[in-house]
Amino acid sequence: MNHRQFGTAFLLVFGAGLAVVQLRQAVGWSGDPLVLAFRTLPFLWCAIAISYAGYWLRTTPAYDDYMLRIAGWAVGSGIGFVAVVSLLYVGTPIEQSALLYALADALSAGILAGLLIGLYDAAHKRTRSNIESFAQKLEGLNQYGRTLNESTTVDEISALSIEVGDILLDAESTAFLVSTSAGETVVDTTFSAEMTDRLPKIMATETATADVQLLSNIEGVPTDLSLYTVPLQTQERLGTIVLQATPQPTDSLETTVNKEQTYLFQLLGAHATTALTHLKSREEPLLSE
Repeated sequence: MNHRQFGTAFLLVFGAGLAVVQLRQAVGWSGDPLVLAFRTLPFLWCAIAISYAGYWLRTTPAYDDYMLRIAGWAVGSGIGFVAVVSLLYVGTPIEQSALLYALADALSAGILAGLLIGLYDAAHKRTRSNIESFAQKLEGLNQYGRTLNESTTVDEISALSIEVGDILLDAESTAFLVSTSAGETVVDTTFSAEMTDRLPKIMATETATADVQLLSNIEGVPTDLSLYTVPLQTQERLGTIVLQATPQPTDSLETTVNKEQTYLFQLLGAHATTALTHLKSREEPLLSE
């Protein structure tokens, strides 16, 4: 069981257990109902919130790498709250059941407070990590861009573009296609031979666009295969870079497309387009037909 599964299971089960304790306290209460509402309902909501946080983290892969940090904050805060409440009751005559309920209340509030702090801390760390990673890739892309503009053949442009896709942009496979009178032709690829044969047909059936596309529901292609098409286009379509890459997680509920990932693909396309345009300006065919 990985950290994500263990951590979220802990929150789900522990939150549910604390909710049961609060309900049991409510069932056994014989005093004023209004007092019960103020003593039980807030902590019942805390327990429910803990379980919901476990469910949310289980369905949000963006925080996988920070699960231990979040769990650490939750456990540490819960223990801290329980310790403080225990010290407050030292030397005070109190029924054992009342003390247990008080400790359960403290644990509920402590874990929830720790979760909120942990999520904020994880979000901050994740944002900083993403910014640093994006900056490194952007710098690397610009260096490759200068080399691409010095290329003298389509083969050089293709090889460099594939190197950028596979190494710098973490693509699982990359293909470089150039437009000809017969359609788009594969110049170079790291896809399997079977998939390489399908690429020209896929490009022929896709609607031409100037934007990066995430292809889906492609006939004959596994549904779990994420293909991005990066158009190489000025006044006319010069070609396409196709990348098989895992879509990066996004915090937005409105889109599944990571803007930073898409921007890097667009920048690669822009550098490759500029290099192809330089070759085209020599009035030589990009490929011998």
